[in-house]
Amino acid sequence: MLSSTENNEEEIKEEEQAKILVNNNDNQELNQEEKEQLTTTKTTNEEFLIREEGENKISFQSIGGATHLITINNSLRIACDPVLCPKNTIQNYGFFKSKRLQEPIYNKEELQKVNLWLLTHGHEDHLDKFGMDMINYQSNKNQQNNYQQNNEQPIIIAHKSCKIKNQKVIFLETDTCHFIENCNGFQIKIRAIPAIHSTNVMLGKLIGNANGYLVQVNNNLKKPICTFYITGDSVFNKEITVPYFQTQSLFPTIVNNHNNNKTNQEFNKIDFIIANAGGAHVNNSNSNTLLSKFIGRITNNKNDIIELTRELNPIRNTFVIHHGTFEHYLEKLERNDFEKIDERIQVVFPGEVIEWLA
Repeated sequence: MLSSTENNEEEIKEEEQAKILVNNNDNQELNQEEKEQLTTTKTTNEEFLIREEGENKISFQSIGGATHLITINNSLRIACDPVLCPKNTIQNYGFFKSKRLQEPIYNKEELQKVNLWLLTHGHEDHLDKFGMDMINYQSNKNQQNNYQQNNEQPIIIAHKSCKIKNQKVIFLETDTCHFIENCNGFQIKIRAIPAIHSTNVMLGKLIGNANGYLVQVNNNLKKPICTFYITGDSVFNKEITVPYFQTQSLFPTIVNNHNNNKTNQEFNKIDFIIANAGGAHVNNSNSNTLLSKFIGRITNNKNDIIELTRELNPIRNTFVIHHGTFEHYLEKLERNDFEKIDERIQVVFPGEVIEWLA
């Protein structure tokens, strides 16, 4: 039998042990909380990490037609010209009709996370209802719950011919620049390059010219990760296009007529080109109208792709898209069409993803 003193001592010990147990549990909860915070911080740092040269992961995916997606470090997503109608859709251009021959291949969730859309022009094989719905998805209040919290609406850079209503759209005139200081942790510089939609400048105006886009992506220390050129629907014109790559700065703050800019003897290097091909005409493969013969082709063919690659001399690749998707893309391409001419020229098909480190 314990004395009252011994009972008191035992009670004190039990209270102290209980306090220790409570404190340990509190510490465990705090440690777990800290771990979660550390994990969150680590994830964020991995996304926006200042990587050394050769450690930035870049991927290029063809979706079909002119539609493509560029992803940098699994964080920044830049997409262009969403035409997402299903196979066998018939588009009406007034002068002619054209049927879609290939299904678009894409991950819907990835396109819903796009940070920057680049729209070269308003023709239906570059921006259709399905593509418009995809762009506006993040603005749709009825579907906000499908998005992660704090997911910002995408920035949209568009040619003036694009009929799009969105609070984030910026219509960029040819030969002007736009700077985005913070796009999901990256700085982006964009310059609109004229895309002549014909072999003839005046006929291009009749068809409806477009924007090509010269784009530079920098990390948050404003150091370049990559610079690339999207041709848009055009036929390569050396006299018009090449001077843009010989100016003292690819992205001048104030852009005057590029012929008046001082030029360098050396080119400003670009990493890769995304070139629209297909030798498109204003007719489909089942007709050959007088108008089509008069206007001629309205996008690059094989010879144009070879010339623009030689003249602009990308460090890495020319990715060739916009072929085989619609009936009016008359020139069909095979994977090995350029192998013996220039290994940098790579024909890309819908759904294919190319990845590398930069």
